[in-house]
Amino acid sequence: MGRAHRFQSVFIEKALEGVESVLAEYEFLPGEPVHWPGWYETTAADSTKRWLRADKGGLVEMEWGPYPLVHEGDAICTITDHFKTEERIVTAPFDGLIVGALENPVAAPGHPLCHLLRLDRETLTEIEREIRRGEFDGYRAHGDVWADG
Repeated sequence: MGRAHRFQSVFIEKALEGVESVLAEYEFLPGEPVHWPGWYETTAADSTKRWLRADKGGLVEMEWGPYPLVHEGDAICTITDHFKTEERIVTAPFDGLIVGALENPVAAPGHPLCHLLRLDRETLTEIEREIRRGEFDGYRAHGDVWADG
């Protein structure tokens, strides 16, 4: 975030606001407001797409695939601590198509995990039909073939 080797006052002020908010939450700054981050979930006004974000940090293992189609309740990824003693399974909140996904295996709280597009019943049925016929080309469907081109 920001430019290397530069003091950028906008980012410094934002960081200080965050620190003050944390201190206010733990009552070290009584009377100061707590500002909750808006990164837990970002939803379009019409609820047709949603960024799913990590609510805790750790190692991320993507579980979806081989096609980017997920159904409500399907596991999208698992976030674990470095020793795999704690685990959080992130599931699809609705039937949808993953249109962007985290490729970095490490996430901090608030990092985007995937961008999910809600599908209506007709589109969902057509994509399922194309998958069965072998016509739907998901980029994870054929391993790393997409990277070789």
